[in-house]
Amino acid sequence: MTVTNNVSVTGSNEDGAFRMSYTNHDQTGVYENSSLDRNTLSFSGSQQISEDLKASAAVNYVQSKGANRPMTGYGSSVMS
Repeated sequence: MTVTNNVSVTGSNEDGAFRMSYTNHDQTGVYENSSLDRNTLSFSGSQQISEDLKASAAVNYVQSKGANRPMTGYGSSVMS
């Protein structure tokens, strides 16, 4: 089962714009007691500084926590 929630806020005027969003992703794995929880925070903005100069920036922060996720590849992996 996978549940994803998102909320975002945007704003703008004639000189600039911004967007901020938060996403929560909660996934229960196929294997017993496995899960993935991910939180994402994003911000982007731009500002017209002068007629010939515009500044823009974007930042993303992601935090992931997994439990009992199977390995992939060779070795003691369940997948191989």
